[in-house]
Amino acid sequence: MAGPRRARGRWIRVPMVSALVYGVAVWVTVAFALNKALPVWAAVTILVAAAIALFIPIRGRVLLVEWFAVVWSFLRQRRRPLPPELPTATDINVISGNAGVRWDGKTLVAAVEVGPQLAITTEAGGRTVSGSELPLSLVVSLMTQYGLNIDIDVIEAGCHVPPGTAYRTVYSQFVGPRHLVGERRTWLVLRLNSFDNLDRIIERGPSRTAGPKALAAAAHRVVQRLQQDQIPAHALSAEDLDAMGDVLLAPVGPVDNQEKWSYIRSGPNFITTYVGNPELLAQGQLDRWWSWRTEETMTVIRLTGAGGGAEVQVGVLIRYVHHGKAYKPLAEAKLARPTGIQRQMLDAAIPAGDRSLQATLPTIAFSAVEDVRVPIGPSGQIIGQLDEGTLAAVPLWDQSGSPKRRRIDARVGVEVARQLVLRAVVTGAVVAIHTDDRQRWDGLVATVNDDQRLFYATAGARTSDVAVFDGRTVTTVPTRTVLRLLGPDTVGGGADMTIVEGPGQVLEVAIGSAEPITVWTIRTREEDRYLGLGHNDIPQPRRVVSTAPVLSRTGRRSAAAAPAPSAAVPAPARRRAPVAQSLLNI
Repeated sequence: MAGPRRARGRWIRVPMVSALVYGVAVWVTVAFALNKALPVWAAVTILVAAAIALFIPIRGRVLLVEWFAVVWSFLRQRRRPLPPELPTATDINVISGNAGVRWDGKTLVAAVEVGPQLAITTEAGGRTVSGSELPLSLVVSLMTQYGLNIDIDVIEAGCHVPPGTAYRTVYSQFVGPRHLVGERRTWLVLRLNSFDNLDRIIERGPSRTAGPKALAAAAHRVVQRLQQDQIPAHALSAEDLDAMGDVLLAPVGPVDNQEKWSYIRSGPNFITTYVGNPELLAQGQLDRWWSWRTEETMTVIRLTGAGGGAEVQVGVLIRYVHHGKAYKPLAEAKLARPTGIQRQMLDAAIPAGDRSLQATLPTIAFSAVEDVRVPIGPSGQIIGQLDEGTLAAVPLWDQSGSPKRRRIDARVGVEVARQLVLRAVVTGAVVAIHTDDRQRWDGLVATVNDDQRLFYATAGARTSDVAVFDGRTVTTVPTRTVLRLLGPDTVGGGADMTIVEGPGQVLEVAIGSAEPITVWTIRTREEDRYLGLGHNDIPQPRRVVSTAPVLSRTGRRSAAAAPAPSAAVPAPARRRAPVAQSLLNI
């Protein structure tokens, strides 16, 4: 179902076409030499030059066959419209439920969204540890089901700090190059090759109807298996599958698109897809790929070849989106940029069928990366640090398409409460404030100055991601998370997460019934300005963390030489998962 494997690090390759062309060249050259129409030295020179051009790869491709084919394909296709149109998905009903299936060529496609568990993510030394992770070995175990062999892509898309607020620049400098992602979603894309699995499909009925039903049932079995491991998941309907394609293709606008030799340009966006070395997954390279600050990052871990005699193969794609210029990643990212085929690389990272498999990826055996665990969903917003250099982050709300409702109890002062809300807004949340004391919030609301992201709740149910109840009784509201600000004498209990502020700006944070951990809050002068505080008006925490980025998108200037950040201009709202429409009654 996947393209042929390309061995890494080989200095010579013998494609079939090159061998045939070289054979003809040898025959013709020898014939001319024997007839004395060509000097022997010239014949030898011609054959050596032909061998170099036909068998020695230059940047991964041999000159007279593959490079010519790539250039011709690029010139022929570069005028074709972008973004690519995906076949409309169809809802398929099976005993387990409903699932959307797309038929693209000879390949059937379905998808499962994997939801995050509420967990604290810690980051230190360029490595993150999260309590919400997806073992790659679990995904591989789902590739063979009742004789069907399914290929699976693990796709993640998001960004460190989504656009939409003026505070974005300040918070981005605070996060720096750390692998703390404010907005991210995780999917499994399932592909069933109807030709390779034809014998098993026709055992279930006519292939035209039995194939989609078999894949829909497989998607629900994937969901059930993940849920057995306490990993939230749901199969995407046809509408959700189409919406997933829209989310992944959001950087490619409807107009002003052009395929260039090494990237795709769409308005202000420069979209580049790279090939990663899958061997580096076992060394924590996934964190490094996500640590580069871009407008959007997308990673694809492709698992292919289940059910055959050989081992499952693993390949990796990484897509970056920049504004204004196509920046190059730093050398330590160890990424290869396929030139001339960026259209194919764009197709490879979407929930499509045959077109997503046209790009050939280098692969390795799964046994080399069997211990890899992929973080699910976002890291969330920074809440503080555990000790020197170890940051702690947590997402206040579930960003998936089928969110789990959460309740958070916070027994904190007004400064910490406003900090929680401000960082929730900058990481993509829509926050509604329910309060009878607006003076506590007027400064923050005025500074954010965006009533689409932060607003006072009034008559009429307006959807939000986080509903803050400050001094009010919790009521039924359409939201993903209720954040209750409790007074010192208010009785709590039953919350998914509790935050208690102690002396010296120390927070005790507990997830569910687990033992609380101690977190020291972190403040910066820029953030205090947004919170309406003088930097000297509050006691400073005993520990501080450097906010100077070690890596940047330019990467060739030292941090000391970097110019001071300019005032941020609010960007257009990013396409987001739909806010839950059902009512939360707590």
